[in-house]
Amino acid sequence: SLLVVAGGAFAWHQHQQAERVPDGILYGNGRLELTRIDVAAKYPGRITKLLVHEGDSVTANQVLAQEDTATIQGQYDQATAQQNRAASAAERAGAELSAHQASLRLAQDELRHAQTMRRQNLVSDMEVTQRRTQVDSAQAAVAAAAQAVQEARHAKDGAAAQVRQIQTVLEDMTLRAPVAGRIEYRIVADGSVVAPGGRVFSMLDPVD
Repeated sequence: SLLVVAGGAFAWHQHQQAERVPDGILYGNGRLELTRIDVAAKYPGRITKLLVHEGDSVTANQVLAQEDTATIQGQYDQATAQQNRAASAAERAGAELSAHQASLRLAQDELRHAQTMRRQNLVSDMEVTQRRTQVDSAQAAVAAAAQAVQEARHAKDGAAAQVRQIQTVLEDMTLRAPVAGRIEYRIVADGSVVAPGGRVFSMLDPVD
């Protein structure tokens, strides 16, 4: 009986020693829950680079993957060229408007001079009528040039908006970590083609 008690005490002592952990480390039993975040592609495309692996810790806004942007880059280059052409057209339209405005001022001066000369009986009514017709023509040219300037400015603004839109697409095709955390899974492999909203990584937010 004494031997059994001694054996039981020794077994209990050994069990306690086995469960001891080093000083400074807390030991417990339970479950740790973290928020899972899916990193997905906003636009369809082929994944050309996966820059992190499962278990990697990442910082907020860190680049995780890259989609193929060759097609979108071509569209961006075309849009930029169109923007430059629209800007040049707007400049030309502005210059033409200034030229027509100068012509109008000259025609108005000549009309006033002809009217003064007519009051002094130095020119005929025909001369005054011709000068007034020139003023009317110059005014119409100014109005048309002003309309052309407005249209050129609208085209310029539209081209600039197109460039900004495509630039946003290019930026979104670089996948970044929304928060700091740890990569849980790589869902696709290099070269995979993803659909809009296709998941590329699953990561954990240790703060939440």
